[in-house]
Amino acid sequence: MRRSTRQRSITIVLAAVMMTWLLQGCTSQEYSIPPIETDTPYSHQKDSQVKPDERKPVGKQNEKTEIASPKNQSSHNGDSTYTDQAFDRAHPQLKGIVLASNNDAVKELWGEPEEHYVMDDTDPIDVYQYDGFSYGCKQDGKIIFVEVSGEDTSTGIQGLTIGDSEATASKVLGRPDHDTDYVWSYELKNCLLRLDLDPTTNKIQAVKLFSNERV
Repeated sequence: MRRSTRQRSITIVLAAVMMTWLLQGCTSQEYSIPPIETDTPYSHQKDSQVKPDERKPVGKQNEKTEIASPKNQSSHNGDSTYTDQAFDRAHPQLKGIVLASNNDAVKELWGEPEEHYVMDDTDPIDVYQYDGFSYGCKQDGKIIFVEVSGEDTSTGIQGLTIGDSEATASKVLGRPDHDTDYVWSYELKNCLLRLDLDPTTNKIQAVKLFSNERV
């Protein structure tokens, strides 16, 4: 009887131990299983990637196609057909423009101007600006002055360029009618040809042809 009671006690203890082991095993197994991740982050990342055939070439995003404007084409065509002329006191000109000419004739030769503005005056003057030269005309289109400036710009007079020395000017134009330290002027028929000189280097800075109306 005493042995039977002891065996029952041992059996209960063993059963309790085994139950404890089982519970511990289940608990550790529960924590050892990694959490299951959904494929949402991966799918989002995959969708946000750019496919090879959708990639834009580097430097092409802001590329624009530039088409030459009629203004530029006209100016180029005029420039390509114009040649400098020998200086003629009876028929003076700059860049092929004579004071007896008009606004339409200049545009036919040089195309449309790069800039246009009006000089406020008792008699307003329209000024048309091109690369290296400009001219002014009255409201009726009659040209009253032409000015050439800018280093190495051809004046339209054969052999005379902006930046040339006064020695070159004297050779091409002859001695001036009036000479100061920085201005040479030639009195011509109904107009005045003027050279602005750098007083330090004696080089030509600008050449201007004025109608006597503006002198």
